[in-house]
Amino acid sequence: LKLKGIGPVFAGRIIKFRNLLGGFYSKEQLLEVYGIDSSRFNKFDSFIRVDTSLIKKININEASFKKILKHPYINFEMTKQIVNSRKLKKYDTFQEFQEINILINDSIFQKISPYLQFK
Repeated sequence: LKLKGIGPVFAGRIIKFRNLLGGFYSKEQLLEVYGIDSSRFNKFDSFIRVDTSLIKKININEASFKKILKHPYINFEMTKQIVNSRKLKKYDTFQEFQEINILINDSIFQKISPYLQFK
């Protein structure tokens, strides 16, 4: 609320999105919040810092279908592929995860990888 251009409605949207994600890994993710465009973002950009150590990660080998699907960057088809492929073999590395999940291209992988863990 102390940031220029952020009132109670935007603050609520930011918090809701942060909670859905599990935290922010980049301040540019705020541009994904409904109603925050680059001109609004530029007003408060220099006052923001991101602490990636606070990100809540999803254990991709253990998380339920519902928990994986809740993540805003992972759609239904990706979730289905993740859950079905891990029945054959648990994931050990990011590379292995990326190779097996063909629906997850490099762009999506870059977005979701900060939120994943394998153990």
